[in-house]
Amino acid sequence: MHGQLAREFAETTARLQNRKRPGELLDAIVELAAPAVGCRHVGLLLCGRGRTLRHARSTDAEAAEADQVQIAVRQGPCWSCLARPDGPAEVLVDDTVDDPRWPAWNGPVVELGVRSVLSSRLATADRTIGFLTWYDELPHGFGPDSVAVAHLLALHAAVPLAHALEHTLN
Repeated sequence: MHGQLAREFAETTARLQNRKRPGELLDAIVELAAPAVGCRHVGLLLCGRGRTLRHARSTDAEAAEADQVQIAVRQGPCWSCLARPDGPAEVLVDDTVDDPRWPAWNGPVVELGVRSVLSSRLATADRTIGFLTWYDELPHGFGPDSVAVAHLLALHAAVPLAHALEHTLN
């Protein structure tokens, strides 16, 4: 099993590094993220200047809407990661109905049908680039294996993404 996972991540890294344009790379990241964790709805937010977030890509309209809620209310798992650069790389929400951490965020995402969320920081050694977020319709949709795979995928995606974004800005 570990050998298979190692091969899959080696292939993932190669696929990501072959995407030179940021748009193609963003598309590839969300396309790979969904099946890797076993969740249909994935959004990718990028960090902007002054601790802002912007929606970059998603697998579907549902994930895009859920990402927009985090941006609009400035609360949610990605904001918690952003506020604590040395904090955990992943934030897990087992059930949006019961989670007390972000009151302005919970109601709108519950209305969208989101019940569990897993956000993973996309970061290099010196900065946070953005976040991958998986949204599930079921409570407790993500277990320890999902968190581990999300973490590995974010690590593998962050460096080529940082490189691609840097080259478009320079």
